[in-house]
Amino acid sequence: MRYVKYSVVELLQVTEKEFLTTLFWHTERKTLSERSLDDEDKINSWRDCLYFFKRVLSEYPLLTNIAQVPICFEYNIFDGTWIDALIVCHNKLIILEFKSGNDCRYETLISHRSQLLGYYNKITRCNRVIWEELKKNPQFTVEKYLVYTNPAMSEKLERLEYIKVTDEFIDVLAVITAAADDDRVAQLLEFVVELDITTTGVMRDILNQKILSEMYVQDDNVMACARIVDDIQTQIAERNLNLIFIKGAPGAGKTGTAFSLLEKYLSDGAKYVTGNGNLSAIFSQMIREDHIVGTEAAAVGSLHNLYDVQKFCAKYQNGSSKENLALSKNRLLIIDEAQRVWNPLQIALAKKNHLNDEQKAFIIEKEVSEAMLVLRAVCGAVHKDNLSRTIVFLLGSGQEIYLGEEDGEKYIKKAIAHLKGLPLSKEIHINIYVPTEEMQKEYAPLGHSCYVEPGLLLNKNKRNINSETAIEFVNAIVENKLPKLDASVKDAFYVFNDYLALLSAVTEVNTGAFSVGIVANGFDTLVRWEKNQYGRNCPISYLKLAGQEILNISNDQLKAFYLDKLCNNLSTFASQFNCQGLELDYAIVVWGRKMLRRDNKWIFSNEKVNAIDNYCNQLKVLKTKYPQLESVLKFNQEQIQETFIRNCYRVLLTRARIATYIYVEDQETSDYLQNILLG
Repeated sequence: MRYVKYSVVELLQVTEKEFLTTLFWHTERKTLSERSLDDEDKINSWRDCLYFFKRVLSEYPLLTNIAQVPICFEYNIFDGTWIDALIVCHNKLIILEFKSGNDCRYETLISHRSQLLGYYNKITRCNRVIWEELKKNPQFTVEKYLVYTNPAMSEKLERLEYIKVTDEFIDVLAVITAAADDDRVAQLLEFVVELDITTTGVMRDILNQKILSEMYVQDDNVMACARIVDDIQTQIAERNLNLIFIKGAPGAGKTGTAFSLLEKYLSDGAKYVTGNGNLSAIFSQMIREDHIVGTEAAAVGSLHNLYDVQKFCAKYQNGSSKENLALSKNRLLIIDEAQRVWNPLQIALAKKNHLNDEQKAFIIEKEVSEAMLVLRAVCGAVHKDNLSRTIVFLLGSGQEIYLGEEDGEKYIKKAIAHLKGLPLSKEIHINIYVPTEEMQKEYAPLGHSCYVEPGLLLNKNKRNINSETAIEFVNAIVENKLPKLDASVKDAFYVFNDYLALLSAVTEVNTGAFSVGIVANGFDTLVRWEKNQYGRNCPISYLKLAGQEILNISNDQLKAFYLDKLCNNLSTFASQFNCQGLELDYAIVVWGRKMLRRDNKWIFSNEKVNAIDNYCNQLKVLKTKYPQLESVLKFNQEQIQETFIRNCYRVLLTRARIATYIYVEDQETSDYLQNILLG
């Protein structure tokens, strides 16, 4: 049994010794006589909790109404998390976390709140039974309460709706509804398999041939898309190119949908690629380190490896060879993070493509985007074997932008129009499926047929409890607008001016049950030089926090940092580039000095940023050598740097699934953020 259960009336009757003995055996598999000094704090907290329950319940005037309601103590889930208590009603779970001390330091109070939020996230996002119950039963709810049993805390707490002190616990008793019977309790608290809601966790399950349909909830959006794909796959029509667009905001479950489709159609030759370089790198590291081979390994790849720009240039720039793009053998291609497909500038300037200046100018002038190259390759496969192909595009909202990324949808539309205009001896019919009528107006002229399928719109937040409001808050902050202070934002962001206090605040959640890691601006660090294994001097980027060196991870450490939870050591950090598109349960953001608050506005650092200098210098060279590109390559370096810095902070501040701890050394900036969160 994962818990110790008493009804309200049984709890009033149980003796202290029986209660403590039962809980100690449940948690430690030892008798009270075997306890050590280290166990005393736990036992005393149980004693205090029982006394509190007996006092409050005995004084409750409506006790008979709730007498049979079960209360489950020390609920244990897989990763070692023990939740103090759950009140289990037929259509409601009430999560309780009790605190009996009188420590009112900011970091301590924050640790209590973030701990409860973590438990709430585990119950509502990682327990398949609860997730399905919330999805199918509109009457079912999950509530959470942080309960202080010491009356001395009454004047020391920020008064949030879910925080109750001593006699305020009557508010919790008042929301108790009809009791769950034993079978219902067992059903709701079963927690047989913990859902790994992380992008990387789901992919690891696919690569290790775990059956997602047995582990994850069948989502309406997945089923809608699968139905369309099924219909298409059963059609015998030749020479069709079917383009399906799934759209959703950050946290809506785009990547999870992509993985579910990959699992369903893996045996039919489906392939998953992503425009997110970090995800692609992690998948490669998984495959290599976990020794994964076969269909699963072959089905996962990088979008950037589906084409060869050099060969494209060779054919269309000087006609010296055939295009010879990789013809797609995959009947179904799933492109995740499609809003990040590279635009012509990114194609031209990417180091991996090794283009000379003449080739760069050609790519830019002809507007050769990644979308065009991939669609031409798939179209070429259809033209060659007359077999239809389907591409599923998963489009995000352009949340993470640096130097023009995430304008991929614009170039996807251009690429579709380009395909339709190709002079083919036998026409390829382009069918487009979109989630909204607004998109239909945009896409209908591009293909031959365009259909609206509302099920392709991902409109439910799956990432975390504060995702939508947190993103709106961050956008307002970085754009220097007055943010809307939703109550949930107060628990999405915590600001610290003292790093040691921050470390104290994360202690309760840094237990291995959650991922906790540091993220920071990679261009706001200290640098030293060390010789590598080949004897070359290499720069080592690091932060100095509380006297400790915190090293910037390299790209080949992404899997270790995120999946293996080496992030929890808090001895390394991920830069904005290492964390783009990836998440932690709790993120520690080191604010740095690139964007500081002065006189009611943001002041941006004008220190040189090599990445921006290199980018602008390449544009200057191309503008000088190829005057016809003047209008395309106009830029304002100061504006580019400001946009770059703003969006570094936008990325860093949206990496947490549960809560973000912000460490700000600069006093004025710290005061500004604190005052906003205090309302």
